[in-house]
Amino acid sequence: MSPTLYLTSEFQLRDPMSDFAARYAESPLHRIGFDTDAEGIEALVAAYPDRVFRARRIVENGRFKWQGLLLRFADDVFVRVTGNGADWVEIYAPSAERAERLHAALQPALNAKPRSDRPFF
Repeated sequence: MSPTLYLTSEFQLRDPMSDFAARYAESPLHRIGFDTDAEGIEALVAAYPDRVFRARRIVENGRFKWQGLLLRFADDVFVRVTGNGADWVEIYAPSAERAERLHAALQPALNAKPRSDRPFF
């Protein structure tokens, strides 16, 4: 018989990205979230290719576009990236200090990305 684990939480994780949330079922969880854009997602992948734990891309107009990305920095420290227009980065760590350290460590890669001159309203 295989055990089944059911989680009810505020996590809105689906598909292959959802199982990492089980690590925090009975442990502390600190989250830091912030906006990014498609160039920021590409910059994170370029800066941390060895940290890519899960990746999901779609093809749109013949080009790859990020749908979801999960970077693993330790057994209990992850960065989850949502692309495809939502363009959101969220850090998951067992302590505020570790989350803040990782946030600081990600900034050089994010700040070095080429700036997009997309129009905004």
